[in-house]
Formats: sequence, structure tokens, C-alpha cells
Amino acid sequence: MIDFDISTICIGIIIFAVLTLMGKWYKNKKRYVFQILMFVYLMMVIEKTLFPIEFIDLEYNIWDRINLVPFSEGLTQNGILNIIMTVPFGFLIPCIYKDISAKRMLLLSVFIGVIIEFLQLGIALMAGFTFRIIDIDDVIFNFIGSIIGYGIYLLVGFCVKLLHSANTNKDGKV
Repeated sequence: MIDFDISTICIGIIIFAVLTLMGKWYKNKKRYVFQILMFVYLMMVIEKTLFPIEFIDLEYNIWDRINLVPFSEGLTQNGILNIIMTVPFGFLIPCIYKDISAKRMLLLSVFIGVIIEFLQLGIALMAGFTFRIIDIDDVIFNFIGSIIGYGIYLLVGFCVKLLHSANTNKDGKV
């Protein structure tokens, strides 16, 4: 069994910080903080969606663990957790890349779910066994979560601009 524990995450964070400092990516401190948050977030997503990887010597049909029929079970607890899991992705991406378009954000929102499911399938095929279900619903719910996160980002940005303009008008400055 291969597991992904907190020590692995800490080592990954240290490596990320060292590489970032060597590359002088830290000049924009706000962006650097969001990059670190995104890295930690992605490490947690990897830990929750791909690990542990178990190698079991069984006769097992992985293809029976694939669901390509959308909403065959409706909205389940797992679906809600998939939505919640990807809200930070939708919020953090535009914090790092300020000029990201809505169209690109939509594509990235689809991409995150597809990548997770393909990685789960690839690991299952290599291990010959999986406890996970490769599910189209997960892709859909990951997309919804990312879009909710992006909507929160837009709403926060709008509120900040509104507060800034209210403070500017209140002080009599233009």
C-alpha cells in the first residue's frame, strides 16, 4: 500500500517554498501567498482523491467501477463533498492569475474534474484494483464547485470595489 501522509505534504511545501525562492516568484507577495495556498490545496486534493493506493492480487474487473451515466444516483453526500472540495480551486485560480477570462476559467473547471477521474482510472489500471468509483458525476460536481468558487471570487472583488469607491467618495477624494 502506498499512502500520502502529512509528512509528505510538509516535504512538498518545503520543496515548493525553496523552488519559489530560487525562482524569485515571491516578488508579488499577495500572489505568492495564493500560490502557496493553491499548492497546499492541490496536495490535499491529491491526498483525498488518489490515496491510499493498494495493490491487491485479485481477479477484479475495474471497468465495473466506472459510471458514465450522469446523475444515476442523484445528488449524494459524495456529490456535495465533490462540490465543496473544488470551491477553493475556483476561488484561488483567479487570485493567482488576475487576467484569467471566464471562458478559460470554465475550461479549467472542467479540466480539474477530468484530471482527477483519469488519474483515479490510471492508478486503478496500474494497481489492478480500486476502492474508488470513476464517476462522471464527480466531474460534473467538481465543475459546479469550481464555478461556485469563481462566483465567490467575483462577488468578493465586486464588494471590495464597492467598499473602496464608498470610502473614496466619503473622504471627498476622486
